[in-house]
Amino acid sequence: MIVRLLLELDDQPAAIQEVSARRLTSFGSSVLAGGWLHDSGSPVGFTASLLHAAAAHQVQQRSVQQTGGSNTDKVLLTVTSPPPPYRSRSQATSPPRQPGNYMTIIRESGPINESFLVDPALSVPSGLLPPLTPHETEDCRNNLNIEAKYGEIDADIESTCSDGDIVIRLRLPGTVSPDDLTRPGPLCVMNVYTSSGNIYLLIPRKRLEGPLNVTTRRKVSFSPALSKDLNIFNEKEKRRACFIGNFSAWSEDLGDVINLEAKSGKFSVQYNDEPFVKPETEGCIIA
Repeated sequence: MIVRLLLELDDQPAAIQEVSARRLTSFGSSVLAGGWLHDSGSPVGFTASLLHAAAAHQVQQRSVQQTGGSNTDKVLLTVTSPPPPYRSRSQATSPPRQPGNYMTIIRESGPINESFLVDPALSVPSGLLPPLTPHETEDCRNNLNIEAKYGEIDADIESTCSDGDIVIRLRLPGTVSPDDLTRPGPLCVMNVYTSSGNIYLLIPRKRLEGPLNVTTRRKVSFSPALSKDLNIFNEKEKRRACFIGNFSAWSEDLGDVINLEAKSGKFSVQYNDEPFVKPETEGCIIA
């Protein structure tokens, strides 16, 4: 399964994204820049844990594509401005790296440019475990935390596990609304792809405005609250072209974009302040 996330954050100090998949605990940090997960075996499978990332300036996730020749899930987080053109998944690379688990990278200033191979099955001696973040408990540690308080995040992250549902929870910093004239640009540019498993997306209410494109042959469900703010402009075969918010004043340069694609799974989209029941299967969380 591949998870491809492309996220741009405004220049406020905190944003959180959360992703969940079966069979893992979690990997996280404080403000997420972006990422993708990929298992280049067949079938491709996703299982990472909870990833948080934080950035105070404009932060963008950049392209993430599928590659061959690896048996790990991969998350590619890159930050550049403006967003680069979409690349095919065959263009990404999988450099070798030492596996780790329960890692935390918090940088007060400056960018984070790192590569990680996460093995959720690795046992880590208690003396080497980092302090818990506000989003963790002793019983539910994140496999990886990445936080850049004032800087960009460019991270290539792979998980050795595969298989599972995905839960993505997005929290955006600040109070900038889509109609705010001081808004510097899109708050979120996100692409999520999975070759197996379902995707559960939770987004902030009244913060995003722009296209929501969903591609899947299976069921797509929107919560009642989100449905009131959603228009479906085109539906054909496995693709639905939707729009969140006020489309009459939408500008492509400033608007948010969310693209979701599941090869064989279902989609559920709701606001993150609505009640959410996690799938019964265990999984990975990115927040």
